[in-house]
Amino acid sequence: MSRPVTLLLIAVGLTLGVVLGGVLVRDPVTPALPAPVEVAPVALAELDTTTLAVPRAELCTRVPTDAVAAALGGDPTRVVAYGNGDTAVLTADVRDVSHEFGCTFARGPRTVRAWLFAPPVTVRNAEQLVDDAAGPGCRRVVGGAAFGSPSVALRCPTDPAAARRAPARALYEWSYRGLFGDAWLTCTLLARGDDAGAADRADRWCAAVVQVAAG
Repeated sequence: MSRPVTLLLIAVGLTLGVVLGGVLVRDPVTPALPAPVEVAPVALAELDTTTLAVPRAELCTRVPTDAVAAALGGDPTRVVAYGNGDTAVLTADVRDVSHEFGCTFARGPRTVRAWLFAPPVTVRNAEQLVDDAAGPGCRRVVGGAAFGSPSVALRCPTDPAAARRAPARALYEWSYRGLFGDAWLTCTLLARGDDAGAADRADRWCAAVVQVAAG
């Protein structure tokens, strides 16, 4: 069974502002960690995600290290996790309280994230979230598997202008977003345009995330 990702690395020098948008602020306490979830290394298409139930609860301590390493191509060098009610510093002058459970794992330019809304989400709200997910330069993932219902799979440049100038060197975020019962779950992988395996790793990362979230 895979070991759980250690959260002793929380708030270790994460500077990916475009990915996280802030730095976690939390008291230095070590909570009891839930047992890790053993996940099958499968693609999303091998799972019937439309029937999975996902509780709106903490998921990051249960993410297995091998799933993170497979997505990043090695062990993460930067890790941040936060929970419902944690205070996040969004800018130098603005703080906000998180209403989700989430985590970020980074190794070089590659970064994976997962987050789950703490409040319940209705189907109507989920449909609006799907409609609003695509920003400038985003494209639907061709052949993207279902990720709950409704759901959307996207590939978006973090900087559309940079992507137009040098698409191979620009950073792109692959994301799967969807509703599982009343739980809205999102997972992402950030990689350069010339990263040939990004699409497959994003798919398999999200397959691992949804298995962890469903318990």
